Amino acid sequence: MAAVLITAPLLALTGVTAEVAAEARTFVVTLCSGMIAVYALGAVCAVLTGRGDARRATGLMIAASVLNAVFAWLFVGPGRLGIAGAALAVPAANALAAAAGLTRLVSEQRRRPAGTSRVTAATVRAEIRRGLRIGAPMAVQYLLIGVGVLALVWIITPFGDEALAALTVVSRLELLTSALFLNLSAR
Repeated sequence: MAAVLITAPLLALTGVTAEVAAEARTFVVTLCSGMIAVYALGAVCAVLTGRGDARRATGLMIAASVLNAVFAWLFVGPGRLGIAGAALAVPAANALAAAAGLTRLVSEQRRRPAGTSRVTAATVRAEIRRGLRIGAPMAVQYLLIGVGVLALVWIITPFGDEALAALTVVSRLELLTSALFLNLSAR
């Protein structure tokens, strides 16, 4: 949770007000505590794409983006969770999409024909180690993106709540379109 530890000093460097800093810290802490769901969805989509099922991986990414938008609206609006609700929407949506994809993968594994290799604990441990070697740089990348988002929020905050809401909508659309193009390029 390095992001949690360095959030306050980074925010101090940007010179944001105490109120904005508190909201940003809430967002980062909430989002970081649910990043395992984001990585889980990435792993499930990678397995699907690796198995030649980019269409299902794309569908999961689209579902996660739509759920994210719905959850953000529910958590921030009726749920009155504020910025923490917006951050909580990301892992909640990703966790549901990852669970759906993982459920599908497990059910396919159970239907494998006799004589084909089954997944063992040793192969799972080896895959986890390889995944962590690949995932660590991705975690650093997400950290840098988060710092950039904090800077962008600091720039946009003086323009009011509507500008922040517009930034959120545009960010979600950017994630959706980039996921679509990324998955379509895998074909």
